[in-house]
Amino acid sequence: MNCKYLSGKTCTILEMDCFILEKTRKCAFADHYEYLDAASPSKTESERVKNEVKSQAIERWKGFVKGGAKAGRKDMTGIPLEKEVRSAIGRVLEPLGVRVTAKGEKQPSLGMIADCTVSKEGCPKSIISIKTWLSPEAIRETFAYAYLAKYLHGQLNYKVFMVTLSPIWPNLAGLIGAFKLYLDGVYSLSGEPYIDNLLEELRRIYAQTI
Repeated sequence: MNCKYLSGKTCTILEMDCFILEKTRKCAFADHYEYLDAASPSKTESERVKNEVKSQAIERWKGFVKGGAKAGRKDMTGIPLEKEVRSAIGRVLEPLGVRVTAKGEKQPSLGMIADCTVSKEGCPKSIISIKTWLSPEAIRETFAYAYLAKYLHGQLNYKVFMVTLSPIWPNLAGLIGAFKLYLDGVYSLSGEPYIDNLLEELRRIYAQTI
């Protein structure tokens, strides 16, 4: 298996034996760590979020491996990623009197749990979908929620954004563009447009006074 974090049978990041050594491809952790460890020059918030997520993800993946790789892997990186993105949004918007949810919040009318919601009286409500990996399926799923939110509550009353750990691959640009009437923006921690741009956009939206 060709994994740059593997030395013999040992994962040099987790400092444990590789749990999928007999397989032919690297694990999800290696993919996630590659982006968490990559520098994002001059992108202060992106760097801060990735550094916070990195240490937490390492500990969660260690626990996963120690548990015999029987527990689900989905949230090993996803839970700290959601937590730290919400924290970044809260830090930036706190002076503006904005409510930022501390955890996922049910949206009964949309049939979903939003990873993060942002609200302030007199301003649109924002839903932020947070993904470790950007895929066509993830984009379509978020678009469906965005379409429903704006159909039920009005275009001007909702904003829907995505944040992803992975870069926004060029082959996804057409799909994102096709949904731009309902999906207000897709941002990354690993490439343009960075989450720093999203934070500036949210600051602009919620700097409004009633």
